[in-house]
Amino acid sequence: MHKSAKSTLLGSTNVPTAAHKNRPRDRHGFRGVPPPPTFSLAALAHDCLLTEFEVAAVLRVSTNTLGGWRRQPNHPLAWEVLPGGFVRYRAGTTRDYLAGGERRRPRKSAPPRTATDGLDEGRRESDGR
Repeated sequence: MHKSAKSTLLGSTNVPTAAHKNRPRDRHGFRGVPPPPTFSLAALAHDCLLTEFEVAAVLRVSTNTLGGWRRQPNHPLAWEVLPGGFVRYRAGTTRDYLAGGERRRPRKSAPPRTATDGLDEGRRESDGR
């Protein structure tokens, strides 16, 4: 076969691959907070089923947070598992959860560190004391 003059001048005539094809696939899925809902929760019937993504949008939390709540044995937001393992929430129970006004529980944390705490430890280690 004979190469054309253009391919000889330009080198390879192979089409370059897109940069996104060379990156590994993100297998973690969507981890952030979904955008605000496009529907009114008040307009839905009490027994209307909502997806995890829709409830996360209404509550303004991530879908991972909802998954964590499902692992807690006594969490007040009820859910249902449909055949096939699909998780759904009823609109009425979501409204009740919002009306209940559950406050976040403060985390137990260590006392706040001062600016010199880290320096003193570093000096002791480097001085050999």
